[in-house]
Amino acid sequence: MSVKLRDGTGRTHNVYINFENETLTSEIEEKPVSMDKVCFTRYLELLTEKCKKLASYWDTLDDIDKSVCVLQPQHPKRFELWRRIAVGELATALVELSPDSNYPRIVVYGPSSVADPLNAKVKKNASTLWSNVRTARENLEAVLACQLPEATFDQGDVKLDC
Repeated sequence: MSVKLRDGTGRTHNVYINFENETLTSEIEEKPVSMDKVCFTRYLELLTEKCKKLASYWDTLDDIDKSVCVLQPQHPKRFELWRRIAVGELATALVELSPDSNYPRIVVYGPSSVADPLNAKVKKNASTLWSNVRTARENLEAVLACQLPEATFDQGDVKLDC
């Protein structure tokens, strides 16, 4: 059985009740919760609180998904507060949002000749240039001091040696 939970921004989140396994799951939580540990109404209250807490992060991630070339995850879940994005043909960046920080953790990967200068820019710029007034794409471009590929960028153009 499933129930739809609508958050304050209008997003719909599915909550699943598995009576056979006696578990509750949702698209917001990574792991199922035993019905022995929490009743359904309390579980919905906890999810509603979590939705309120994470709404701005989901807004940021939705903006990244729409405007930047996201390489991973291909089919993101709401509990995944990270994205791996293309920075160019030779580099990618891991962008991790955290409720404990006002700006994301950004780590650039690729050949050191490309990644090291970008990581230095991130270290210098992230805490001072990230702004809630700008879009996520504008913030990422400001912090990295470069133009990012569009969301329509051909992911096959990213050439990295693993």
